[in-house]
This record gives sequence, structure tokens and C-alpha cells, in this order.
Amino acid sequence: MKKILAVALAVVMMFSVSVLAFAANPITQDTDQTETIDVYTVVDAADDTYTVTVPASVAIPWNNDGASSGTADYTVSCNLVAGSTLQVAAAANDGGVMNTDPVGDDTLTFALTGTTEAQSFSGYVTSQTVDLDATVSSFEGVAVGEYTGTMTYTVTYTAV
Repeated sequence: MKKILAVALAVVMMFSVSVLAFAANPITQDTDQTETIDVYTVVDAADDTYTVTVPASVAIPWNNDGASSGTADYTVSCNLVAGSTLQVAAAANDGGVMNTDPVGDDTLTFALTGTTEAQSFSGYVTSQTVDLDATVSSFEGVAVGEYTGTMTYTVTYTAV
């Protein structure tokens, strides 16, 4: 409803601007004149659009011989009004601790590797993928099993 109202108001404004421009210096058949008018777009923060795509889950393969990683990449697409920003951050919850279900004595810990700092986006961005992995550095001394933990992606939008 807001977009329809905004378009309607923009059309009404266009007609009122053109009437004022011609009223100021009417072009008649008796004179040769040219008129220069401003043509511009009207936008506000409601016109901003963005999409952040994160994985539903991250699978880390078991590796008795060392480290192993699962892909936690996210993708950003946006078209923001100049001055608006989008910031995306990812963090391992509970320090990256992974437990079995039911909770046993063994735990694993994952860390985020790759582009770990929060990323800022502005203007027009088409499907930019940010490389991020969840990595278990060692499986040594831990019983083989299914361990789970969580991580959180935080998206912060700031309008002009």
C-alpha cells in the first residue's frame, strides 16, 4: 500500500512541477523558446532491498587424522539507497562447543575460519558470496559420534 501511495504522490508531484514550469514561462505560438526542467527520482529507505542467504546447516566430516571443515558461506544481494548500509556477522555460539545427544562426557569445539570479521555492504551488490568455514581442529581423544553445536548470523540494516 505504501509503494502504491508513493507512486501516486510522485505522479501528482510530476504534474504539478511541469505545470509550474510552463506557467513560469509559457511557450506560445508568438515566441520561440526552450525550457529546461529538472528530471529526478524520488526514493526513501522503503525502496531498499536486500537478501542474505545462509546455509540451513553445516556438516563437518569426521577426520581421525586432523582438522576438518564444513562450508558456512553466506551470500548477499542488495540494492540500497545511497548512505544505507547492511552489515553481516557470523559467530559460533557457546564458544563453538559441540555436544552429543544425549549429552555425554566428550565434546568437540569448532571455530569459524575464512572471512570471520563482520562484512559491510552498500549500494548495489549482486550475489556476493563470503567465504566462511566451521572447522574442528582436532578429533583426537574424542569418541566417534554425532556432535552438534550452533552458530548465529546477525544481519544489521541501517537506513539513511
